[in-house]
Amino acid sequence: MNITPEKTQIIEFLKPYLPKANQWIDELFAQYSSIAKPLSGFHFPRLPEYFSGEILENTRIVLLDKMPQIPFADLGFMKTSHLEMVATAGAALRDTIFIEKKFENAEALFFHELVHILQWRVFGHDDFLLAYGMGLVSNKDSYTKIFFEAMAYKYQSIFQSSDKPFDVEKELMPELLRFKARFKALKELV
Repeated sequence: MNITPEKTQIIEFLKPYLPKANQWIDELFAQYSSIAKPLSGFHFPRLPEYFSGEILENTRIVLLDKMPQIPFADLGFMKTSHLEMVATAGAALRDTIFIEKKFENAEALFFHELVHILQWRVFGHDDFLLAYGMGLVSNKDSYTKIFFEAMAYKYQSIFQSSDKPFDVEKELMPELLRFKARFKALKELV
């Protein structure tokens, strides 16, 4: 990530929307907390070979008939048509993964969302939201170019194309920490 005046302006613009974003997430959690289950209870055969038992036990899963619509316009994204066109089968928010019921056996989707759970852990709530929002604004033409998504798709692809297990957290941590350091430097300019 290059530090540019445009990116500092994006962060400055998005900061006031953090309380609304966190409130929306809090309300979503309150609405669905009674049906959240630990991922470890889903008994995927391969995920324990890639993620620690602690991550699998502490990640919650909410199965839904339909994914909730993120209120992009309320969160500062005035031109949202490209965002609203993105059909999501799952979404990781803090320590919880929301998944459409029809994808409840899609182990690769859970893998992808677990990469996001690790990203949330490293960045924390506000910085994850700011960095993701900056990515949305900076990559209007391709949602998959957002740093967090590119990373999740990269590791998901490795998971899907190879049966050779690896420690995902250990593998992605150096890249994630470099991005966090650059993001922190960017934030300090705001």
